[in-house]
Amino acid sequence: MWPQGGVAAATLTLGFGALGIAGIGILTLAVHPTWLVRIVQTRQRRVLFLDQRREKHELLVALTLDDGPHRDITHELLDILEENHSKATWFLIGSNMDKCPEVVERIYKEGHEVGNHTMYDCASWRLSPEEFTAQLLATERRLEPFFRKGEDGKPWKWFRPGHGFYNREMIDLVEGYGYKLVLGSLYPLDTLFRNKGKLIAKYLLWRVHPGAIIVLHDREQQKIQTPEVLRVLLPELKRKGYSVVTIPELLKLQ
Repeated sequence: MWPQGGVAAATLTLGFGALGIAGIGILTLAVHPTWLVRIVQTRQRRVLFLDQRREKHELLVALTLDDGPHRDITHELLDILEENHSKATWFLIGSNMDKCPEVVERIYKEGHEVGNHTMYDCASWRLSPEEFTAQLLATERRLEPFFRKGEDGKPWKWFRPGHGFYNREMIDLVEGYGYKLVLGSLYPLDTLFRNKGKLIAKYLLWRVHPGAIIVLHDREQQKIQTPEVLRVLLPELKRKGYSVVTIPELLKLQ
């Protein structure tokens, strides 16, 4: 187990049933209102929640998708992204990559970004530092061919902890391996719901802001919901003037 006293990300795992948009909104606002995320970002610069530099200048948002890849849902999500001229950063689980390497190839070839989401779908903070490191590096070995590089020749390496919780020791460890820990500023708690795609999309459109990092999930439980979210969300964002980009594009990395 990690030492006590770490910082918890704005993630909640509760067994709520179906809620309407008001319920989703109240629940998520209680977890991380945007004004609070801005304050946290200012004070915790080692973790990326949003890009405040974009907020007054450009209508850019980064879309992130956790827990893939999968043979069925991931292909559908990639089709929707292509149709809407949008890009995403995919935080991939190593054991899932082993089941469908061709899907990872497609993610890369179509210009998306990949990130490390550990080897298995588990809470990172519950792992011992030794087990956490082993999972991080095992996933990295699978991701290495797909890391994109900056002008300095160094790969961009993004990490999101399983179940969204982190502490300072975890940040120290991933930074030691060249990673930037990424969370987000718009997380509609989509893993708590099924078949609520249109409501989640409306909620995200209500709260969207330039420089936002959106967190959604590419997983079996949401294989109907997440495509529905994107089919509503992406055209509406475009209509509002937004571009949906990867994390490096949001940060204007070359």
